[in-house]
Amino acid sequence: MAMTAAYRTPLDEICDDIQNDHQNTSFVLDCENVDNIQINAIEPRLADLVNKQNKTIVFENVKEILIEQLPISSFLEEDNLVNKDEKEKKYSFFSFKKGFDCSLIKSSINAFELTFLENVKLYNQPLPKGNTEHTSSSVLLTSYIDIKKFIVEKRIFMLYAIYRLAMKTKRHWLDQNKTNKKKPVLVCQSLNGSFIASFLSTLLDLDLYILDQVGPVNKLYRAIGAKIESNTDYIVVSDMVCMGTEVKIAKSIVEYLGGNYIGNVTIVRTVSVKEFSNTEEVFVIDEQNCKQLNYKIITALG
Repeated sequence: MAMTAAYRTPLDEICDDIQNDHQNTSFVLDCENVDNIQINAIEPRLADLVNKQNKTIVFENVKEILIEQLPISSFLEEDNLVNKDEKEKKYSFFSFKKGFDCSLIKSSINAFELTFLENVKLYNQPLPKGNTEHTSSSVLLTSYIDIKKFIVEKRIFMLYAIYRLAMKTKRHWLDQNKTNKKKPVLVCQSLNGSFIASFLSTLLDLDLYILDQVGPVNKLYRAIGAKIESNTDYIVVSDMVCMGTEVKIAKSIVEYLGGNYIGNVTIVRTVSVKEFSNTEEVFVIDEQNCKQLNYKIITALG
């Protein structure tokens, strides 16, 4: 007898996680990138979780079209729909539990940035010999953010961070491509960059090239090869952009070999004198949070 596996949606997995979580009672689901919901996949589960198990479920960034699709007849009250954005045609929050005050909920973006900041603090290591010269720029650093250790020890959280970076990349470069123009290609120049780029490549269905000869500014580039193609757009991927020197090196190589550099993406970026208009990042170190991190960039002038 032939056996067929039951089809499970991502929402089935989410509902399972909510049901099996015995520590929390409130859950916020970010619908920023959700345009449609299969109603018969979630209708009985939501009612059971809210009414029988007393779970609080809040949808964030929920589009009006989703309101029409969701099983909300017994939940729809004016108090449930919070901060309607007329321009974006969506609500900031939508509660599936009557009487729940959504003002108690932090936005997922704020919660994520706060969590990322706390993690960066954990992996911002003071340099053993005090101030140390940056490998690619003539500046001194007071500490070193160990992105590799961050990735290894906080793998699940980092994968979510890469997903957020993928969505930013999609909106910045891919959604604007309304024609049949060839997709851009991802370029990375380090081991950490390769890890990040490999997931971006999978999530966004983009090709990936590795420039394994890119390094400090005093390194020779004699064995790069001719993988870069002319009339093709390239996005440089890195783990952290400090002064932007390594990105500029990769940009120069791409353009020298005939490619078209259109921007770069990174997990962490520090704010320098000049902002990058063609950059997307997950987390920014700026003048507000650098003091919390005790992260400084020092020149010969102090």
